[in-house]
Amino acid sequence: MTNFPRPISPSLSRPLVCHRPFRRRGTWELRSGDELVGSIRFQGWVRPIAIAECSAGCWEFALQGWFRSHVVIRACSTGEDVAIFRRRPIRGGGTVEFPDGTRYEARARFRPLDLDIRLREGTPPFLSFRAKQLFRSHTEITIAPSAASIRDLALLVLFGCYVLLDMESSVAISIVG
Repeated sequence: MTNFPRPISPSLSRPLVCHRPFRRRGTWELRSGDELVGSIRFQGWVRPIAIAECSAGCWEFALQGWFRSHVVIRACSTGEDVAIFRRRPIRGGGTVEFPDGTRYEARARFRPLDLDIRLREGTPPFLSFRAKQLFRSHTEITIAPSAASIRDLALLVLFGCYVLLDMESSVAISIVG
């Protein structure tokens, strides 16, 4: 596990950016200015698993199912399920559900490619992801000050990057196919 010097929080002095460094296939970095605050690595080919790390912890994102697919989020250290993301393929986005009943709504749009995470429908988003360069994996992330009280903020930031990367690959497949 990499040491990340700063936690992911609304108090970061510079905006967060998720991008793929030049020549580093399968790895994306989450940066605040020049400072590395998190990373996402993809492993596997047919059913890839993403390993997301930051100072708050390490999680594994595993896509499961074919027709009604969902993403299981597990703690790297124990393999214990931490949350599940139930997709809404037609409307875009989905719901992140934790075992204690906490739920977060994710709303996605393909034009422009972006994602918002909020406590529930009708409330303002506390996380916003905007793809600035399609197919170059450069995403700007805005954390609202109200997100400071959210226990799973770091996990949700990394998972939002994962969802946007998945959306980007879906757009690429639809253009090529």
